[in-house]
Formats: sequence, C-alpha cells, structure tokens
Amino acid sequence: MKAALLNHHADAAGCGLGWKGWLLMAALGFFVVGYAWAAEAGPVGDPRPGREANRILPLSNGLSFELGLPAVVERYGPPVSDEPSSALPFQQLTFRDFAATFDRESGRLTAIRLINGVALAGGLKVGSPWSEVTAEFGREAEAEDAVQVEVSGLLVSLERDGSVVSSIRIRRSSRANAGGEAPKLRAPLAVGVAASRLEPFSNGMLLSDPLEVVLTKLGPPEKDDRTHPAVRVLIYKDATLFFDARDRGFSRAVLRGASVKLACGVSVGSAEIEMKRSLPSARQPIMGAPFQYSEPGCVARIVVTDGRVEQIELRRTEVSAAPNRGPR
Repeated sequence: MKAALLNHHADAAGCGLGWKGWLLMAALGFFVVGYAWAAEAGPVGDPRPGREANRILPLSNGLSFELGLPAVVERYGPPVSDEPSSALPFQQLTFRDFAATFDRESGRLTAIRLINGVALAGGLKVGSPWSEVTAEFGREAEAEDAVQVEVSGLLVSLERDGSVVSSIRIRRSSRANAGGEAPKLRAPLAVGVAASRLEPFSNGMLLSDPLEVVLTKLGPPEKDDRTHPAVRVLIYKDATLFFDARDRGFSRAVLRGASVKLACGVSVGSAEIEMKRSLPSARQPIMGAPFQYSEPGCVARIVVTDGRVEQIELRRTEVSAAPNRGPR
C-alpha cells in the first residue's frame, strides 16, 4: 500500500514536470521563430534598413561615378549626341537614358543629368510628383521651384515644372561628408521671378549653376585663374565668378558692368533710387557702407557712389529660415 502511494506521487510529479517542460518548449519555439523573422526583416527598430546610407546611388541603370568615359561607352553604348569640339576642359555627352559630363583630360565622370526614366536609389526620377521630393528631403522644398540637396558626398539639383520633377542633376561634392548623413537642403536654385529679385541674371546664369554649366552658357572667359588651390575664378568682361575648385560649385560673383542685370533689372550704373525701388528691403548699415539685401541662399552687397550703383557682389549662403524680400 505504501509503495503504491509513493508510486502515485512519483507519477503525479512526473506529469507536473512534463506540463512545465511543454510550456518552456513552446516559449522557446516562439522566441526562435521571432528571432529568425527579425533577422530576415532587418535590425530591430529599423523598418527601412540602409535607406539613410544613400538615397541617391546606385541609379536604377547602374551608372556610377566610378566609371570613366571608356567604361561608360562600353556599358551603355555610343552616345546619341556629342558636343562640338571645343577648348573647354570638359566634354558633355548625351546617351539614351542620361547625359554625362566628363573631364576632357582624364575622362573622369563629373556630373550626371537623368532622362528617360532613370531613377535615384530612392525612386525619384524626372516626371515624379514634386510631393515625393518634399517627402524625401523635407518640407523646406515644398514651396520651391528648384532645390539643391547635399547628401552622401553628392550635390543633387532638382527642378520642377508645375507639380512634377522636370530636371535632376548629380555631381560630386567634397564639402559633403561621405556616409549616411541626413540630407541637407542648400540654397534654392531657379526659384522664378515671382520669388527672387536676384536670379536669373540677364545672361541666363543662376546662382546654382556649377562651373560646367556656366562655361556652357557664357562661353570661355577672358581669363581662367587657377592660381589658388581652393578657388577657381572666371573673369568675363562685366563679371568675375568664383567657384569652389574641388566640387566646382558657385560661391561668389562680382558684377562690374552694365550688361549683366539682376532679375529685378538692377545693374552697375543703375540710379540709387531705382535700386531702392527694385529692392525695397535693401538696407545700409551705416552711411557710406554698401547696401545689403538677402534672400534664402544668397546675400547681395551693392556699392553706391554718387547716386549710382558702382558694384554688385553676390555670395551663396546656406538656406535661411526667413527671406528678406519686399513685395514685388
């Protein structure tokens, strides 16, 4: 009897241990399945793994800045159009799906313009809704007709026609930190006459134009000064233009002749009263000092002597929070 009772308790204990064991095994099973799912889906807490690393490259057609001219022609075939031979230091070629600018001496790819459906890594392409630009790069771009963003070592210029993206250009930027930093909105580009009193200039130049575009628009300068390692200076008859020697981005312009006018019509030689009427928010800090006028992305200093504009200097700046414009 006693032996039977002991056997009964032993069986009961065995059954209790078995129930706990099954519960433990079920919990471990859920843990293993959940861990495997998380490993397959990506790091915990990162629903878009790798998206911040580079929103720009690779392009949907595989084009990369690592490719030189021979490799691009080999991969994408001969260009459909070529610029006429010139003394300019770069060569612009148009392929079926993109246009590219190469350094004429080294064959190095320096700039890309997207056409015919080629998309950035984030999916943006010519024809995309401008709302996608706002979603990708921030609400600061919402009201602009063109923006320039600095991300992952690249400068990306986007313009729109109405509500869709009309132009995408990409070039290297030594000023942008390589890696996965958040995109940084730089100065707005061709924001249209309703928004800017400064650009475009009467010669068609925009403050966002890189060196290659300026040379294409204005032609060879009277002097191309490369003596300073950090600055490249193009000297034209009525304007001196300064570019970053590393990424060829525009940084400053000095207008000295009447032939180059601001978007508002002011030029060297304009009457002071005309300048004040066209730029009503321009201010003179102290008597005799240059007038100062600012817009997001640009500051203008206007020297007036004897009632006439003698010189206009414009500098690119980072985007400011509030524009300093008067009504048009």
